[in-house]
Amino acid sequence: MAGKPPLKEPRRCFPARRRDAWWRARVAIVAAVTMAPERALAQTSEAALAESLFEEARERLAEGSLDAACAKFKASQELDPQLGTLLNLGQCYERQGKTASAWAVFAELSRLARRAGQARRAEYAAERVTALAPELAYLTLRHANRTPGTVVRIDGKPLSDGALGSALPLDPGPHRVEVTAPGFRAQSRTVVIAAKTRRVVDLPALIPVPEGPPLATNPSRPPLSSGVLLSPSAAAPPAGDASPSPWWTPAIVGYSVAGAAAIVGTATGGLALAAGGDLDCPANVCPPEQSGTLSRANTLGDVANVAFAVAGAGAILGVVATIMALSDDGADEGASAHRPRAGVFFF
Repeated sequence: MAGKPPLKEPRRCFPARRRDAWWRARVAIVAAVTMAPERALAQTSEAALAESLFEEARERLAEGSLDAACAKFKASQELDPQLGTLLNLGQCYERQGKTASAWAVFAELSRLARRAGQARRAEYAAERVTALAPELAYLTLRHANRTPGTVVRIDGKPLSDGALGSALPLDPGPHRVEVTAPGFRAQSRTVVIAAKTRRVVDLPALIPVPEGPPLATNPSRPPLSSGVLLSPSAAAPPAGDASPSPWWTPAIVGYSVAGAAAIVGTATGGLALAAGGDLDCPANVCPPEQSGTLSRANTLGDVANVAFAVAGAGAILGVVATIMALSDDGADEGASAHRPRAGVFFF
C-alpha cells in the first residue's frame, strides 16, 4: 500500500547507566522510598513482562510468524501501554491483512501521539488510516423483530443496541454472529466478508423455548426434602471441590523472594548511601586512606542493585505463576460446571 516506509523505532529508549557507587546507592534508595513496595513490584513486573513480550514479538515477526507476533504485541500493549508497541501492533495487523484492526490501531495511535507531542508518529499513523480506509470491509446487522433482552454478539463480543443497523468495519474473513435472549433458542451463523465489500445481514426472530412436560416422580424413591427432583448433573459436587492449581506454589515462592530481596536491597542501599556520605573525594579522586570506605560503598551499592534485580525476577515469577494458576482454576471450574444446553440454529 502507498505511504511512507514503516517507522523503525524501539519501544522505548533507556538512558546509559552510571557506575559510580554513590549514584547507584542513591537510585536504589529513591526507588525503595518513593514507591510503596507492593505497587512498585507490581508495576516493575508488568513492565518487565511487557518488555519481554515485545522482544519476543519482534523475534516472531523476523521469523515470519505473524499470528504469534501480533498476539505478543497485543499482550505487551495491554500490560504496559506504549506508543512504540501500538505502532508495531498496527504494522503487524496490516501485514496480516487485518485491515480493520490495523485501521483502528493507527487511528488510536494518531490521536495519542498528537496528544503526546510526537508529530512524526502522529503523521505516519494518520497516513496509514487514510491508506487503509478504501480497503475496509463492512458488515451491517439488522434485527427488525427484537425481543426484550436480546443480545447480539460478533466473534463473542456483545454489540450495543446503537450499533445495530450501522456499517461495522471488520477484518476480511469469517465472523461468528450469535443472537440470544432469555427464554428463546439461541441462534448463530458464520458470515464471511471479503475485502473492500459491504454486506447486510437480516437476523430472524428468535423462537421461544417450548415448555417441557412435568417431571415424573418415582413412587419407590423417597421424596427429597426440598420437594424438587434434581437431575444427576445438578447433584454433582460443586466446582470448588477441585484441587488447587500447582502453580500457586511458585507464585508464593516468587512473591516471598521478591519481598525479602527488596528488604535486603533497601538495607544495603542505605548502608551504601551512608558510606558514600563519609567520602571526601575532590574531583572524584579519593585519597588512599579512604580506599576502604570507597570499596565498602561500591560493594554495598552492587549488593543493593543485585537484590533489587532478584526482587524484580521474583515478582515476575509470582505474576506469571499467578496468571497460570488462575487459568488452571478457571479451566477446572468450567469443566466441572453443569449448565443446561440451549439449542443452536444455523440460518
